[in-house]
Amino acid sequence: MCRRVRGNEITDHIPIIVVTAKITEEERIRGLEAGADAYLAKPFNADELRTRVEKLLERHHLLRNKYSHDAGEERQQEAPYTAVERRFLAKVSDAIYLRLSSGKSTEVSQIASAMCMSDRQFYRKINAITNSTPTVYIQRVKIKKAKSLLDGDAQMSFGEIAERCGFNDYSNFVRTFKNAYGVTPTEYRRSNAGSL
Repeated sequence: MCRRVRGNEITDHIPIIVVTAKITEEERIRGLEAGADAYLAKPFNADELRTRVEKLLERHHLLRNKYSHDAGEERQQEAPYTAVERRFLAKVSDAIYLRLSSGKSTEVSQIASAMCMSDRQFYRKINAITNSTPTVYIQRVKIKKAKSLLDGDAQMSFGEIAERCGFNDYSNFVRTFKNAYGVTPTEYRRSNAGSL
């Protein structure tokens, strides 16, 4: 059961506590290797179970909060994601980039569909991993692409960059970029030109 939960992209973020009568050291290790976060032997103490659940949820919540408030991409990359979470987020980013490169909309429902998930499953999964909504995550990916375009082509107009990154409203593009990097796209390009 642990392996099935951990092997499914929709459920792999859910904490697992195994409560079992299998109490040998070998069985306990096999349970932990299968993906259990904690292992309790029967008969178990209800207070211990409650405490373990609270501590697992508290640790997960603290990690999410610690890393979700970082706007800069450099800090986001340092987030302690598991390998499975990184693969999932990479697939989501790829789906967003694919839609952007073909000029298609990046609505949450379309990205969820590309991931073979319902909107609700997708929301829960993104929120569990990043502590932000899918809309916020999609904006981060779009702004990361805008930064990459600004770094790569000094001749491309800001309007074209905004359009390529899925921003229909130029002022929204500027505001979102400034929120992410602390400077407007114009200021960013100027500072990069001065450092070349």
